[in-house]
Amino acid sequence: MQRGHAGFVAVKPQGQHGDRKNDGYDKTDGTYYQVYAPENLNLNSAKAVNKLREDFAGLMEYWNDLTPVKRFFFVLNDKYKGTLPTIESDLEAIKNENKLGGCEVFLTKHLEDELFRLDDDQIIAVVGFVLNPHDIKFLDYSILNEVIAHIMNYKGNLEATQLLKAPDFNEKIKFNGLGKQTATLLNSASYQHGSVENYFLLNSDFTKQELRDTINTMYLAALKKSLRWLKT
Repeated sequence: MQRGHAGFVAVKPQGQHGDRKNDGYDKTDGTYYQVYAPENLNLNSAKAVNKLREDFAGLMEYWNDLTPVKRFFFVLNDKYKGTLPTIESDLEAIKNENKLGGCEVFLTKHLEDELFRLDDDQIIAVVGFVLNPHDIKFLDYSILNEVIAHIMNYKGNLEATQLLKAPDFNEKIKFNGLGKQTATLLNSASYQHGSVENYFLLNSDFTKQELRDTINTMYLAALKKSLRWLKT
């Protein structure tokens, strides 16, 4: 955050005074950040809501006179699983009660997006040396495992809104001369559309782009193989 925002200042706990409920803030626009990072957010949901209220009250009591609070971010260690409904309702209430310009959660995906907005040398300074993609001699498709695991673990009910309405698979299959087996696979896969969308909502723009690039690479490799097979 310090590398991406010139006005950002991290606040170090000071003995018995702590950090006065402020883990970092930007003096230039009155934006404050308070972190809550349990190992398992769902197991600590009630504590998270209490901490939100208590921390914001403490923040206002000490910091508002120094630099007026205009925006507040509750930073959650959500592990790409999203926020909690009770936290969202409390944030909205805090925003209205204190007439803030913004009062939101700051999730793992938001932190990842902040990182990858930096220049390459700044990213390396934060996370360490990164291999040049051209030096990698093999492709690792393990990034797809998270998407597949998310779909397999999805417990929601299938709803009409989750189904793909376009394109028309039957027309595309007929146009491309594909068989009934392919038609069955494509139609079955379309039922997971809602689960895939939910996965992408919880992940960063960087992860989405990585998945696009990986799938595109797989497609081009398969296409090249098919063309070689046709020639023989």
